[in-house]
Amino acid sequence: MQKNSSEQGFTLIELIVVIVILGILAAFAIPRFVNLQNDARRSVLQGVSGSLQAASALAYSKALVSTPVQTGTSGTISVPGAGANGTVALAYGYPTGASISTMLQDTTNFGVSA
Repeated sequence: MQKNSSEQGFTLIELIVVIVILGILAAFAIPRFVNLQNDARRSVLQGVSGSLQAASALAYSKALVSTPVQTGTSGTISVPGAGANGTVALAYGYPTGASISTMLQDTTNFGVSA
């Protein structure tokens, strides 16, 4: 038994239309995904900012517990792993800019494993 069917597959025009539609979709989708590098950098900066805020709040909490923080006072707190001497300078109970800079440049506990 042989079937007499008029459907034999896709025509060349149908295939070209599908390829054109896929090309148009790709033209809109590729620039959207290319911009992911900027989003990743922005996310890293937001993560560092959040870590600095959390560390600052923890340093303030430790300063409150160890000595009462008074207006205009400065001091230090001892933090394990905080650079070479293990102390963080404080102003009004919060880490100073110099101590934050020192902490950010300290890479003793960072490493790359293969």
